[in-house]
Amino acid sequence: SEALRKWIIDRQITVLATLPSLVEAWPQQTLHNVWLLILAGENTPRGLIEQLRHLDLEIWTGYPATRTVLCIAGGAAKA
Repeated sequence: SEALRKWIIDRQITVLATLPSLVEAWPQQTLHNVWLLILAGENTPRGLIEQLRHLDLEIWTGYPATRTVLCIAGGAAKA
C-alpha cells in the first residue's frame, strides 16, 4: 500500500482506479493530483465518501450501486 501511494504521488497520477480500503488507509494528500477517482472491487463506505467530499475530484464507484453512494451523489448534484 505504501509503495503504491508513493508511486501515485511521484508520478502525479490524475486518474486512479483502486479499492476503497486502500484510499481509506492513505493520507488525503495522496490524492492531491487526482481529478477522477474510481472506487471498485468492494463496497465503498459512506464515511469514505464523506471524507473525500471536500476534495476537488470526481468520484465514480464501480461496485454495485448502494444507497449511500446514490444519496451522496444526488445531494452533490443539487448543491
